[in-house]
Amino acid sequence: MVVQPQFSFAKDFVNQVGIVQLNSQWGMVDNKGKQLLPCRYDELGFLENTENKVLRVFKKEERYGLIDTLGQLTVSAQYENIGSFSEGRLAVNRNGVWGFVDQNGREVVPCRFDEVGAFSEGWAAARLGSKWGYIDRNGSVELDFQFSKAGKFSCGLAPAKREGPHFGYIDRKGNWVIQPKFPKAHVFDAGIAKVEELSGQFLRAGLIDATGNFILKPKFVSLSDFNQHGLAVAEIGGNPAKFALVNRAGQTITSLPFRDIEPFSEGLARVQYHDSWGFVDTTGKLAIEAVYFKASDFSEGKAAVWQEGKCGFVDPSGKFVVEPQFSKCMDFKDGKAIVFKGSQRAGLIDASGNFIIEPGINKLLDFANGRGLVRDDNYKFYYITEQSRFYNGFYEKAREYKHGVAVVQVDGNWAIINQQGIEIIPPKYDKIEQFEDGFAKVRIKGLQWADQPPGRTHRAAQLRVHQLCRRWPLPGRAGRQDRLFRHGGEMGLGAAGVDLDFKKAVNTRLS
Repeated sequence: MVVQPQFSFAKDFVNQVGIVQLNSQWGMVDNKGKQLLPCRYDELGFLENTENKVLRVFKKEERYGLIDTLGQLTVSAQYENIGSFSEGRLAVNRNGVWGFVDQNGREVVPCRFDEVGAFSEGWAAARLGSKWGYIDRNGSVELDFQFSKAGKFSCGLAPAKREGPHFGYIDRKGNWVIQPKFPKAHVFDAGIAKVEELSGQFLRAGLIDATGNFILKPKFVSLSDFNQHGLAVAEIGGNPAKFALVNRAGQTITSLPFRDIEPFSEGLARVQYHDSWGFVDTTGKLAIEAVYFKASDFSEGKAAVWQEGKCGFVDPSGKFVVEPQFSKCMDFKDGKAIVFKGSQRAGLIDASGNFIIEPGINKLLDFANGRGLVRDDNYKFYYITEQSRFYNGFYEKAREYKHGVAVVQVDGNWAIINQQGIEIIPPKYDKIEQFEDGFAKVRIKGLQWADQPPGRTHRAAQLRVHQLCRRWPLPGRAGRQDRLFRHGGEMGLGAAGVDLDFKKAVNTRLS
C-alpha cells in the first residue's frame, strides 16, 4: 500500500499528486503519501485548461460590519469580529488583532492589539502579548504594558494586577491606591466596588469604598451589579438558594427569604416566595402579595399574572385591569398585548382589555410598530396589520419590528425591510444581529484566498520551494477571491524538499 488509509475521501492521482479530504477540509499529498497541502481548505481543485498543473484554493472567511436603521454600512464589512460602541469607539478585529473605529467607520486606532477592553473615562485597557496597558481614544499609550490583568477605569480607579494572584486598584499614574489582596475585583460604580475573598474553600462577595475599606464584608455567594435604584441582588446560599436585596450602604433591605428576585422593571421586581410569585418595591417590601402561579415583568404599567390556570393583567397596586381569562398573555408593547385562548388562537387587546383582533390567529409571535409577526404551519413567516390583513410576503425567517424596520431571511440570506415591506437592504448578509442603539452587526461569509500575504492584493509573489513555482491572486467572483498554485517543477528552482504550507514557505520575493 502506497498511501495508508487516513482520509475521508480521496480523488484519483493526477500528475503524481492527489487531492484528499479530512474532516470536511481539503488538502493534497504526493504519490508517496507525503503532505503537500494540509487539509485545511474549504475548496481545492485544478483550474480548467491548465493541464492539471494549476490549483485553485479557497478558504471560507467571515467578515463583520455595522449598519444603521437606514441600511447604510457605517462600518465596512472587512473585520473578523466587532464589539460594541463605548465613548464613540467601536472595537474591531482584523487578522486576529484589535483596534478601534469611530462612529463614521474610520479606523482611528490601528488593529495591533491582542485584546482590548471598552473605553471608560477616556482610556481602554489593551493587551500586547501577555501584558496589559492603557491607551487613549487615538491609540496613544497612556500606561505602559506592565499588568497581567487590567479592568476599566471608573471613579479614577481600575482593578488590576501585576504579579501574583491578587487584584488591587490603580490610579491613572499606575500607582496602587488599594493594594493587591483580592482574588477577584470588579469595576467601581459610584464610589463602590464589589470584591471577592476566600472564606474557607469558597469565594464570598462584599463591597469596598474608594479607600479600600469594607462597606460590606464578603459573605454572599454572589452579588449582582447595582441597578438604577441603587440595589443589588445577593445570593445568601442554602438549598434551594435564597436571595435578598442589598443597598449601597451594604444593608439588606428585604426580610423574606426569596427563592428568586428578577430585575426591576418600572419600579417593581418579580419575586418568588415559596412556590408563588409577587412583586417587591424599591424599599424591599412586598407591593403585590406572592399569590400567583406565574408572573411577568411590568410593561407599560401592567404585568401578566396567572391564577387558577388563566392569565390576566394587574396594575402596580395589584388590582386586575384585565381579568384572568386567557391561556397565555404576552407583555404590552405600544399599548397592545398578544393574548391566547387555547394553545394557538392568538388575538390582540388594547390597554383596557378590549379586542383589537379577536383570538383566532395561529402562532402570532409578536406585535410591534403596527405589525404582527406570524408563523404558519409550514414554518414560513409573514406580517399582519392591526386589521388582521396579510401584509407583504412570506419569509424563511423573520424578526419583530424595531425602530420601524424588521430583519427577514430570503433565499438563505438576510435583508431589512421597512414598515411598507420595502427592502432597505436586499438579501445579501449571512447574518444580521438585533439593532442596538440604532446599529446592527452584520456578517458576510465569503470565500477568500488562503493565507494572503500582507500587501499581495495586486502584485505577484514567487516562492523558492521545490515543485511550487508561483502563486498569485486573480480577480474572482463577488464575495470570493482565488489563489492559484502551479506545480510541476517547470522553473527548476532546485530547492530541496516540498512545503506548500504558506506559513512555512521561504524566500518570498516580488516577481
